[in-house]
Amino acid sequence: YAVHVEPKKLDYRRLSDEQLMEQFCLSDTHAFEELYRRHSSRIYGFLKVRLKEQSLVEDVFQETFLKLCKFRHRYKTDLPFLPWFFTLCRNTMLDALRKRRDREELISTSQI
Repeated sequence: YAVHVEPKKLDYRRLSDEQLMEQFCLSDTHAFEELYRRHSSRIYGFLKVRLKEQSLVEDVFQETFLKLCKFRHRYKTDLPFLPWFFTLCRNTMLDALRKRRDREELISTSQI
């Protein structure tokens, strides 16, 4: 069970990712901001290397952080945060690629 600490008393830069997730699960938006500050460039770089289209990189990047918010309660704080987060990012990317492929297949078959 995580203990909620007043946001202004925390030095977020000194907290581990796992501690930040504990705080974020308690609706501490400052914890989310610190996680974003720490990892947004790594997530963006991960996607930029793997996806060709800039617009797709940006969409998946945004969706990854939305899913972090949406699924934060599924995170188990006894597990390392970063592998969990990169798995979330990878799955978000694969979902986007599947949707795009399915849409392209639907368009090409409807033209027959």
